[in-house]
Amino acid sequence: MMKVIFLLCVACTLCHTLKVDFTTSKILQLQGQNTVKKFLQSNQVRVIYFYKKDVKFLKFFIRELEKSAEFLELYGVQTGFCNCTEKINKDVTDCKKAGIENSVHTYRTGTLLLSLELETMFDVNSIMSNILQLVMLREVPILQTLKEVEKFLGTMRGKKDVIFGHMKAIGTFDHRVFMEVAYAYMNKLQFVICTDKKATKLFEQPPSKDVSTVWWVWTKTMSTSDSSYHNIRYRGELNLKALAKFVSTVTKPKMFNIPAEGVDHPYSSFEVPVVRFYYNTASEKDVYQKAHMLTKYYGGSVGVLLMNMDRDETRAVTSYQGKLPVFSFLHDAEAVEHFLPGALTTDNIGKFIEENMGAKPVYPSTEEPMEEVDDEPVIEEEESTYEDERPPFNYEDVETQDDKVAEMIEKTKKVKMPLDLVPALTDKTFPSTVRESDTAVILLYFPFDAISMGSLRMFGEAADMFSQQTMLKFARVNCYDWTDVCQKEKITIYPTLRVYKKGEKAWDYKGPHDTQAVFSTFKLLEMSCPVYEKNSDTLLNYLLWKGENTLAGVTNTTVVGLFRNRDKQEIEVFKQFAENSRERIMFVYTDIKDAAVIAKKFGATLPVVILSKYDDTIQPYATFDEKYTLQNLHEFVENNKLPKLTVLTPLMFPEVRRRFAELLILFTDDSDTSRQSEDIVREIVKAQQFNNVSFNMMQVPDDSSVGFRVLREYTSQPEVPHLSFVSFQKGEVFNFADGDIEKTSVTNWLSDIVKGSVEPSTKLKNEEWKPKNKGYEFLKIMDWEAEHRPKPSKDEKMRSDVPDDVPDDMRPKSRHDEDHELDEDDIVDGAHRMPAMEEADDSDTRRDLFALKDSRLYHQAPGRVHHHGDRKDRGSYSGDDGYSSDDEHVNKENVLAGQDKNVPKMKDKSHDPSEL
Repeated sequence: MMKVIFLLCVACTLCHTLKVDFTTSKILQLQGQNTVKKFLQSNQVRVIYFYKKDVKFLKFFIRELEKSAEFLELYGVQTGFCNCTEKINKDVTDCKKAGIENSVHTYRTGTLLLSLELETMFDVNSIMSNILQLVMLREVPILQTLKEVEKFLGTMRGKKDVIFGHMKAIGTFDHRVFMEVAYAYMNKLQFVICTDKKATKLFEQPPSKDVSTVWWVWTKTMSTSDSSYHNIRYRGELNLKALAKFVSTVTKPKMFNIPAEGVDHPYSSFEVPVVRFYYNTASEKDVYQKAHMLTKYYGGSVGVLLMNMDRDETRAVTSYQGKLPVFSFLHDAEAVEHFLPGALTTDNIGKFIEENMGAKPVYPSTEEPMEEVDDEPVIEEEESTYEDERPPFNYEDVETQDDKVAEMIEKTKKVKMPLDLVPALTDKTFPSTVRESDTAVILLYFPFDAISMGSLRMFGEAADMFSQQTMLKFARVNCYDWTDVCQKEKITIYPTLRVYKKGEKAWDYKGPHDTQAVFSTFKLLEMSCPVYEKNSDTLLNYLLWKGENTLAGVTNTTVVGLFRNRDKQEIEVFKQFAENSRERIMFVYTDIKDAAVIAKKFGATLPVVILSKYDDTIQPYATFDEKYTLQNLHEFVENNKLPKLTVLTPLMFPEVRRRFAELLILFTDDSDTSRQSEDIVREIVKAQQFNNVSFNMMQVPDDSSVGFRVLREYTSQPEVPHLSFVSFQKGEVFNFADGDIEKTSVTNWLSDIVKGSVEPSTKLKNEEWKPKNKGYEFLKIMDWEAEHRPKPSKDEKMRSDVPDDVPDDMRPKSRHDEDHELDEDDIVDGAHRMPAMEEADDSDTRRDLFALKDSRLYHQAPGRVHHHGDRKDRGSYSGDDGYSSDDEHVNKENVLAGQDKNVPKMKDKSHDPSEL
């Protein structure tokens, strides 16, 4: 049953995914065998998806395919959709193939190129990068080994410089950016992709980790006898705008001499900073040597100009009249030209460039924001005359209520998650990890869920705070990859943070998903719970918080049990309560002789439990003197753990709200007036006249603070100090407006509010705090699905009746299975990976790249294969409408770098959300 519910959680989002708007989308609706055949008979790459039934995450794929289709059309790639469930498509040959709905299929001239599993086509980046790799099948080879890299670079000597990209995986955003830039510049440069980090050891500054990296390799100036490859590592982030700038600079001259090569230099657009060497005839040789050394290190990052000041033409275009030679740096056309103050040495030039480039990166890591586009546009439909055809529930309401959370997760995606101490477990390693660990803390999550990914980041950060100095074992399980593991653990809520003790489930973390809160909870988990303490001075330190304390920053509350040797029953109840309590509280107990002396200091006798709060100046401790039961101890801790005057923070608010429906909030800053108001509120709290009201302070340091935003919701004139009384039960806010904050006037004001004789100043927008929409009603969904599910064919029924333990090769095969047996050459290998969220679309950059691609010089390149019907100088083509027989099929197993039949071989890559 649990497995059915889990799979239903995934599948229930799919039944409405076929609402592809063919009128606005770039996806073409294909109906009938003749239409499909005509669509595929093109000498350009064609992409088509055949829908037969709902499969995992089809909704996400269709949504991303709609986005991708518009981009792909720019590259001459058209996308089609064939709904095999429609009567008009019953004659479509591919609709009869088993498993056709599990992949998206690519063709050229009617021939299948590759079938790409939907699990590798999880977002715009993966779709774009894989399809572009097919479009440029011959121009951008994928090299797999160091030997292939050496062989290929050897063939490029004296021909073209190489832009070498080491991709951490095929199908990523990095891969997409690399391919888009390659499409525009491959007539001038040779682009190459490598997926093996070991093959990059030929280059300077190879990546220390398996990260995407780009080099510019100077193969054009090499002779056949040269054995070393001079290369320059790209210094920016891998985004479209930045990489396009770099490659554009690479295509320009390494140095430009004014006026020998003209006065209009190629760096006038300032895609990168410009450096100038001002020289005369006497210093010409020395300057040329230094300029050459500079380009070998900073090439692609700066434009180098040589200014011969002995020539009239040079003096006419510059205002410089100082000493020679001299070196300058200019970040952009509007910046001030900075001159090197010291001697003109190579070291000084290098330091000077680094200093000037440090403040403003050459290739910025941020891009201009894209226009906001609704992921799923509203599609107006005619009302159905058959009400029972529509599901009696709305999936979208459930799925979109966490959009705000997803938006915040999106903003942090570029920041790498610290997951070094949180290894990913599999069905093999999970049991042994739990069994062999004294205490294991494991996050079980769902990689497509924003809350799960936020919790994963929080969990990684909390584990990282421990470093290696902990006996706890931290780990994670991707419940999408390892459904069986999460099913056995009965995980029905994502994410679940679970603690295992000695191989058994102990408890699930229920606290706030905050890094510090989780760290505090598990820091206390390192200790035995409760801690038995024999030293009386240490016990007093726990209670009075004097001297050094290892709990600083971990918890502000300690519960200490003081007992006699004969208090066996009380001690057992206290220990059981401490073990069951999962609050961020330190539990300590003792039965030493000095326990009575310590209890006397607090006006109590043994046995006694003392709760100490180091940040509460009004009630620093409370004593428990009731009957020792779990219920009584729980109520004692709940009623006394909060400070009497709480500093209200987003983390503290849920704790306060759980206990109180009415809050008094004093908004303060660091002024003397605010401090005086705090003293007055403390006096009111000590009087204990309003015990059902929670008294709080909230800092308002500036207009951007949380405190200011809350205050602005309560009053139209946000000034501090300010008092607000909030009744969450009634959704009412009362603002104190009787002049200065004074004890008597505030007390009378509170009394009037409690009596109901004061009208509220304003009403809260949301009186009830609960999810905007209900969750999935699984039973209703299952009943509806069963009623509307298509009846299985005879073949399908025959196969479904076979017991699960019968091997696949002994199961009866349907006619469709016999028609199409998939082998490994039909499907591209791929592993589950986290959907990399699409970067901002730099439309201006893309427009410029296409302008370059369509320019005259682009089409002058000899031997180019044009994927828009214009093929020149290719002897392997037979006519204008198709390939020769040699080109009609792609063989995946023949990965020969740089040859015509090179095809991208997907590198297996385990899913790791830290790559986001």
